[in-house]
Amino acid sequence: MRFLSYAILPFLWFLSADVLELAPSALLPKVSSIIVAVTNMSLVEEIAQNTLASASRWAFGYVSSIVVGVSLGFLLGMQKSLHQFFNFSIEFFRFLPVTAIFPVFLLLFGTGDAVKIAMVFYASFFIVLVNTIYGVTYQNKACLKMATSFGCSKLRIFWNITAFDALPHIFVGLRIALAISIIVTIVSEMFIGTNAGLGQSIYNAYLMNSSTELFVYLIITGLLGYSLNSAFQILERKSLYWVKS
Repeated sequence: MRFLSYAILPFLWFLSADVLELAPSALLPKVSSIIVAVTNMSLVEEIAQNTLASASRWAFGYVSSIVVGVSLGFLLGMQKSLHQFFNFSIEFFRFLPVTAIFPVFLLLFGTGDAVKIAMVFYASFFIVLVNTIYGVTYQNKACLKMATSFGCSKLRIFWNITAFDALPHIFVGLRIALAISIIVTIVSEMFIGTNAGLGQSIYNAYLMNSSTELFVYLIITGLLGYSLNSAFQILERKSLYWVKS
């Protein structure tokens, strides 16, 4: 059954473009032309280089947002006065789309990789932060009172109650941020430009009116996102082993 779910989209594409020819090749290239393109060794090397460039920018921005977002989320979630103090700033900036303020990032970080990494960090950070704060704030109060009454230390309460209760909410934020961060990585490369990257390759294929290469890079981008999400799901199942599915 899972195989059919993977095969349905390529089959419909093949039926529409190759067999029935419902759309011109400039709009929807044939599957056969896509297969020929990806067997070209020079294009394969180019795809690998561009994929690695985009993945590295994404990884730096996404991972750093997790480290900072989770750390600050625990701090603000456990310190209500701090949370109330910074609440306006958090709510203000998290509703500013990163694509709307990318000129500010250009002024601050220039046009190199740093600006793209910063945009990915910004797009992911507030999602991770808010979900972490929510998880810490709404931890199990009954377990917390019981642990306190039995004289458990604050450190033990943190590791055995607070962290465990917050972890499912944190993973929700990480998974949402995962999709957003990949999108911002591609869009930042298209907006700002770079020597290598999936976003730049998609834009170049559009400018050269090369629909086959355009669709090749769109497929690669989709597969990259699917692969990262699948890996994340495995990590989530391993980490949240006590949560019933």
